[in-house]
Amino acid sequence: MSIYYISITVAVTACFVQVWGHFVYNRESGIYPNPTSWTLWGLTGFLEAWNYQDLSGDWVKNLLPYTCALCCAITWVICIFRSKFQFKRLKPQDWISLLLCSAALVIWRKFDLVVEANIVLQVDNVISFIPIIVSVWGDSEEEKPKAWMVWTVSYLLATATVMLRFEKVADLYYPVNCVLLHFIVGLLSLRAPAQRQKIA
Repeated sequence: MSIYYISITVAVTACFVQVWGHFVYNRESGIYPNPTSWTLWGLTGFLEAWNYQDLSGDWVKNLLPYTCALCCAITWVICIFRSKFQFKRLKPQDWISLLLCSAALVIWRKFDLVVEANIVLQVDNVISFIPIIVSVWGDSEEEKPKAWMVWTVSYLLATATVMLRFEKVADLYYPVNCVLLHFIVGLLSLRAPAQRQKIA
């Protein structure tokens, strides 16, 4: 099998793993999804996928970003209907995240700076994870590790896809950033109650 078909297989597997992670997440009970993070992901997911499509110019690499965007939107809707969200007033970092998202759109569409816009979106991605990282740091039971580790594997496979079809370093910003962020949340949610009390 050629590298071309291997890369397609890896990319499609990454998408199935991503969907499986959302299936696991939406079936888990006793978790309280952070509304700010999931709202930001629901709003910015398709913008990030659209930008990555322009950046990579490769439909295979872009399979996962669009899959992730769709899954985030569906998960957001499911959480709304299940009344799992406990909305609070937006914090400064939330407004910064929204402003960065808007800035990335202007940088990309107005000035045609695709790579620079993607970098801004990756910074925005980090900021959008701050609320959920803080909440899980305070109480690891707010999230369960399984889905987050599954998503980490999904983005590792996406990183492998980029490496198999390597063209430029900028194509790695999105999947590598997502590997790190999802792994951090999964790792924090693994902490035992005694560790949480000690940190608190």
